[in-house]
Amino acid sequence: MYRMFKTMAGQLRVGDHLNLTAKQTRQNVICDATVTDARNISKSVKSLVLKVHDPQFSFRPGQWVDFFKPGTDTVAGYSICSTMKRFSRDGTINLAVKKSDHKVTAWVHSECDVGCKVRIRSGGDFYFDPNLDVAPRDVLLIAEIGRASCRERV
Repeated sequence: MYRMFKTMAGQLRVGDHLNLTAKQTRQNVICDATVTDARNISKSVKSLVLKVHDPQFSFRPGQWVDFFKPGTDTVAGYSICSTMKRFSRDGTINLAVKKSDHKVTAWVHSECDVGCKVRIRSGGDFYFDPNLDVAPRDVLLIAEIGRASCRERV
């Protein structure tokens, strides 16, 4: 598990998202989504709220989405930083996207706005499973931006 976390935490910085995460489990369906909110929350981070239109979409706490730039097969991976409760309530997920030179991320920061249509697919084998039979105690996992925001998970 440590090796996987180390990889997920950004130790591998060379290559593209699909190659770096090729051995990770992914949802079988690529879903359409619409950006319903887009705002800069700092000089280097943009928050996106996506309304997911496919009832087959699902995720677990700690997973990411493969985020497909419209009109291309170019993909970036972004952590979901909203709760499953929020998704079940209104069908939206929140992403926090740190600025970089990657084609998709550059597009998110320069052109992506409310009304943009995107495609997403959830994935990742490093997640929290609330159904595990473990000793009762509080567990708090925190990650920095680019992996997952803990703001809405706590």
